[in-house]
Amino acid sequence: MSNVLSGWYYDLQTDHEGPGRLTCVTLHPNTIDTGTKDWADAIDDPDNPAYRKDPICVALVNEDFQVSVANSWSDFGGDMLGQMWEQVKPLAPYAEFAQEMIHKAVQDYNDPKNAAARDKINESKVSRALASVMSNIDQKIQSKEVDIAEYLNRSLVVQGTRFSYYSGTGISFGNMVMKFTMFPKWNGASLKTVTEQTEEIYPYIVGHFLKEDGLHADMDGMIGWQLPPAGFKADIKNVDNIQKGTLLLKYGAYYAIENLVIENASFNFSRQMVKHPNQKGQFSPLYCDITLQLKPATKFSDEKLKKFVSGTGMAVSREKLTRAMAGAV
Repeated sequence: MSNVLSGWYYDLQTDHEGPGRLTCVTLHPNTIDTGTKDWADAIDDPDNPAYRKDPICVALVNEDFQVSVANSWSDFGGDMLGQMWEQVKPLAPYAEFAQEMIHKAVQDYNDPKNAAARDKINESKVSRALASVMSNIDQKIQSKEVDIAEYLNRSLVVQGTRFSYYSGTGISFGNMVMKFTMFPKWNGASLKTVTEQTEEIYPYIVGHFLKEDGLHADMDGMIGWQLPPAGFKADIKNVDNIQKGTLLLKYGAYYAIENLVIENASFNFSRQMVKHPNQKGQFSPLYCDITLQLKPATKFSDEKLKKFVSGTGMAVSREKLTRAMAGAV
């Protein structure tokens, strides 16, 4: 923990290098802005070597760590007999008419004159099954064993025609919103204003805009390129694979989620100003409330889920914090 008195109790809570590690959330990049379209790699975090040790922003822990797993199951197949029966069911109010239709259809089917057509139809198992069902129903109706209306109010179900299949699993996190307040802070003997601190975050939220690069010289700057934030580059391997330009979220001293990108961001600058103590006539906002909406840029496997939940991605930080806390007792 820093020995410099900052004047804000908030700074003690967000001291991620000391006991504040238990109460804060930090966001770490894996690239550094060079001011051009090319971003340099930043990979020096002891727990997650693919990301930078120093965070771009720090917030207080205000929610529990939430993980959701959603399995998708889909139905496949179709019950042709059932569908055919459903087409007859609307005739329920006209039971007598439906009875005559069924009886006539069965008679026509069994008529010797239609033997050739019947043999052709019988090539289909569905047709034979439907004819058998309709014949049995017709016999029971004619013998007064059942009422046609009773059958028309039923739904015909044939087994072996439908089944469910597995179509995927999705892992999501419920606390992907990072909210924090930036105050002016001391960096040694110099003051770092709110404006200067937010300027360090901008490249990870909005990429650089480059004017046309000579491809259309006659357009006089009418064409440009909007670059992705943090120099993001997609990889064809999107399961548990670290993507360039993504962020690592450390949640307290136990949880860590990688491969995140900033989807939305909002800045609420205060109308109150503070004077700069070292620069006469200069002043800056007193604070800035910032909200970052994060989202995964890749798909996570069950192994990654276990890593997130078990805290194995924060082993070095936890050990360091444990030694610090033991020494303070």
